[in-house]
Amino acid sequence: MSSCEQPTTMTGRLLTIIFDSSVDRPVAVIHERGRPDIRIEHGNEHVRIDNVQMKLVAKGRTLVISNQCWQMSASVKGFPNIAANEGKYLLHVQIEALYDADHAIVPPHGIIGQSYDGDEVAVSGAQDDYRHSGSEMTTLAQGDGALEGTLLDYRMQHLFATEFKYTRFESTTGQARNVSLLLGQKHKADANTVKMRAAGAGFATEDEEHQSVA
Repeated sequence: MSSCEQPTTMTGRLLTIIFDSSVDRPVAVIHERGRPDIRIEHGNEHVRIDNVQMKLVAKGRTLVISNQCWQMSASVKGFPNIAANEGKYLLHVQIEALYDADHAIVPPHGIIGQSYDGDEVAVSGAQDDYRHSGSEMTTLAQGDGALEGTLLDYRMQHLFATEFKYTRFESTTGQARNVSLLLGQKHKADANTVKMRAAGAGFATEDEEHQSVA
């Protein structure tokens, strides 16, 4: 597509990518129905399909997927306390808009995408308090107050599902979230962040607890 807005008819190709971060030499597998799978490993780090570019960087520990509109990366990181977390890894996810997603005709949504709502208001949701948790803690906070609806509204039926309550997949119309209805603590967004986002220079978020984002 030459535009970052959704076309009126969808004729694109649907790619699904699995990044196996649980091995010493991570592998990304690109799947497209009716075509052979493509493996990206350290040594053949770059694949381009139409306007989508996929590559492994940082000695194969980071997968980067991009087109002219978005760039997303997933990086394998070890736990700070390796001895207590042998064989376990953190997956850092970063999403960057390469265009003015805040004022798109079809605004992005999902747990992260809905923050591109163009209102210049930052919202802080519920957070767990780890200060008095002791050696073990049960996580309760689920972004309550900073998300439209509840976390269950974003649950997908299977690994590569595209349907959920606020889906924008194949949509030609849509509304940004109504931040006035959110109950979280609100404050004015950082001016530099707003300026960068309006210019399409990008906005990144890292998530060490979740390996997939709606």
